[in-house]
Amino acid sequence: KEKAKAAEAAKAAEAETAMLATIFPPSSRVMLKELFKNPELNGRCGLVVAQALSELPPVLGHVKVRLDNGPEVAVKPGNLQLLGPPEPVGALMPSADEALQRVIAQMQGVSS
Repeated sequence: KEKAKAAEAAKAAEAETAMLATIFPPSSRVMLKELFKNPELNGRCGLVVAQALSELPPVLGHVKVRLDNGPEVAVKPGNLQLLGPPEPVGALMPSADEALQRVIAQMQGVSS
C-alpha cells in the first residue's frame, strides 16, 4: 500500500509540474505579485526555471523563478504574472564563474 501511495503521489506531482509548465513555460518572463511572506519581492521580475535546471529541490505546486540580479525562488502560480514568451535557452544557463562556484560548493559538501 505504501509503494502504491508513493507512486500515485509521484504521478500527481509529475502531472502538476507538466500543467504548470504549460502555463508558465521555462524561460518565460514573469513578475512576482501579491506576496505576503516576502512582500519585498513584489514587483520583482525574473525567468521561469525548469526543475531540471533549478538550484532548489522540487516544491509541489510552485514555479521556480530566477530573479533578475537575485536568487532563485519557488512561487505559487497565483503570485506570478506572465510578462512575455520564453527567452532563448542561453538566458537560463549559468555563467562559467557561477557553474564553477557551484561545482566547488558541491565538492566541498561531499568532502565534509
